[in-house]
Amino acid sequence: MTTLQIILLAASAYFAFEIYKHIQTLKDPEIEKNSKRDAKKLEKEKSFIDVDELEQKADRAYEEKNYKEAIHLLKEALKVEKRSSLLAKLAYLLWKHENDRYEAIAYYKEAIELDKNNEFLYNAVASIYRENREYLSARRYLEESLKINPNNEITYFNYANLLVDMQNIDEAKNMYKKALEINSEFKEAKEELEKL
Repeated sequence: MTTLQIILLAASAYFAFEIYKHIQTLKDPEIEKNSKRDAKKLEKEKSFIDVDELEQKADRAYEEKNYKEAIHLLKEALKVEKRSSLLAKLAYLLWKHENDRYEAIAYYKEAIELDKNNEFLYNAVASIYRENREYLSARRYLEESLKINPNNEITYFNYANLLVDMQNIDEAKNMYKKALEINSEFKEAKEELEKL
């Protein structure tokens, strides 16, 4: 073998190696697409497990009256995934156990954005506004709740209580009566109506 042949052989081997390295960096678009999809699916499944576990821990902390821990766990869960149920639980804890009504309202409103047909979320916001004596805002949320479900005796009861606070006694009586039309055994509605 001559020197020229050895140089050509070495050059051929070098170029063959470079081509091999280049081919190794190339990816099949279909395999890459499937790989990305599988990675996203795995990440999504992992986040559901983590969120569910955090929610369960928050529920246990709540049952143990460790409200600050429950709040912390719910906030951590919300960093992974926004769920109306998590937002509502967090809002309730902030409202009832931290007396942070405005932050509670913000979380309830965020929950409503995710679950626009949940009449109970509207009732909760209305209750907080009522406590704050923001009666017109409370009324607006109760009306929205009734649009979603015009047969909810609790909403009529809450609306009647609001109207009493607003000194609209005749309207309040009508709302208590509507609650009783839906549920004639509604003890609290009967008692409040009798007081008027």
